[in-house]
Amino acid sequence: GATGEMLLQAEKCGAVLKDMNYIQCLPGVPPNGKIRVRFHNDISRFILINTDGKRFVNEDSRRDVLRDAVLSQPGRSCIVIVDREGFESYDLLMRRDAVRGIETGDAYKGSSLKELAEKLGVPPENLTNSVEEYNRLCTTTVLGSQHHPIVKAPFWAAKSAMSIHYTMGGISINSSAECLNLQGVAIDGLYAAGECTGGVHGKNRIGANGICDALTFGMTAAETLASK
Repeated sequence: GATGEMLLQAEKCGAVLKDMNYIQCLPGVPPNGKIRVRFHNDISRFILINTDGKRFVNEDSRRDVLRDAVLSQPGRSCIVIVDREGFESYDLLMRRDAVRGIETGDAYKGSSLKELAEKLGVPPENLTNSVEEYNRLCTTTVLGSQHHPIVKAPFWAAKSAMSIHYTMGGISINSSAECLNLQGVAIDGLYAAGECTGGVHGKNRIGANGICDALTFGMTAAETLASK
């Protein structure tokens, strides 16, 4: 994957880096995990609980809010819970990973919440209370979007931890995709677009906008260069 050498090279050319402390994360494989079980892909279908079996954040929160909430939990990790309908709403590839995850210890399945809690090693009463409270909230507007209650067995769970998804920081550019120096002046002949740039999205990028960012400023850089 991207290891950032171009940022160091751009700095040597005089470019200034911006927002390097903003790093976007998504749920991923926990330490020593083998398979990324993606029950978290649809925010209307799952809840997040900690190792005490308690829900600790709104699942449709911004990515930076979710990151900080998960990292503040015991073990800096969480557990994703879905029911049968949630499981069946995902495509065959994701369901296959979940089944394989049971074999590797990355996923769990129970005929009841109590059985699931016992397999996870969390207090059954806490998990049951968390799911029941979430289901109650599904009938209100508290969650902020249309959510599905978790009621139909079997119930599924996957252990998850934060993994780096997107670095918000990078080379500072102007609207012409020209790289800027410390004084904010464009560096002749140096252009940048996409994830290597900083300051385009701020501290949190809306999902799916990374490709739009790269294509838009990539085209802009070409048009700027062609005009000179």
